[in-house]
Amino acid sequence: MSSYLAEIRKAHGITQIEMSQRIGRSISSYQKYEYGDVKIPAQYRKKIAEALGMDEKELFPENENLTRGEMDLVSYYRGAEESVKEIVMELLRAHQKS
Repeated sequence: MSSYLAEIRKAHGITQIEMSQRIGRSISSYQKYEYGDVKIPAQYRKKIAEALGMDEKELFPENENLTRGEMDLVSYYRGAEESVKEIVMELLRAHQKS
């Protein structure tokens, strides 16, 4: 998401500072959203979409609002062999039960 959000913002000719002002957040908070360090809260997803003149669901598909770590996990999982995927799922299920 982060590079996508940056690309869209830049395509609209908006700087990070301008975007942070438009949505009422500090520049460092906005940068964390754009870099994928934290999830973007719903109220700010709406404000970002409005600032870009876009539909929120188009800009933020449900499964795209992930942190960098979550995106890495999904990427590693998708690239893993089926046997590894099964082991990962067993570990996660066991952890969830404890």
